[in-house]
Amino acid sequence: MMVGWVTVALVWFAPAPAPAADLEWSTFRSPDHGFSVDFPGAPTRKHSGTPGKDNMVEYEFQVAPDSDSAFEVAVLEFGTGYKAPGPTAENYDKLVQGYAKGSGSTVRTQKPRTIAGRRGVEAISDDDKDNMHHLIDLVIANGRVYIVVSAGSKGHETGDDAIRFRDSFALISK
Repeated sequence: MMVGWVTVALVWFAPAPAPAADLEWSTFRSPDHGFSVDFPGAPTRKHSGTPGKDNMVEYEFQVAPDSDSAFEVAVLEFGTGYKAPGPTAENYDKLVQGYAKGSGSTVRTQKPRTIAGRRGVEAISDDDKDNMHHLIDLVIANGRVYIVVSAGSKGHETGDDAIRFRDSFALISK
């Protein structure tokens, strides 16, 4: 059963500038959250909710290498007595719509996609007002919801950096 947390799944913030000379793609691993991904720099980490207390805790790992792009993996983990929604088309649709609402964007495309060897969904959403265009990949696996997002100015959502980021995402064990 999908709960009302969909709209808070990920709220995109405007990227902060970083010096271009400092950028370097490298693999980031989070065994505690079950994933690895290549980021163009060291990610900042934050979380919403209290593990062991809240029904759901959201962990965010983000790099905003310049004022025109940002890369993020959000992991939704569930508390005792709660579980991730099933990987159904309906649940993925709700997650995509929740992401779009939270980011102030409009879904342009959405289709099933294999992500890290699992059935998931990929979408592109647009926020024309702020010129932010998002490549969104969602997969429900190992009792978690993973949201892999790359955003930037028009064209970024289908560009090499967005594809590299998406394709580098993998599920891992501790």
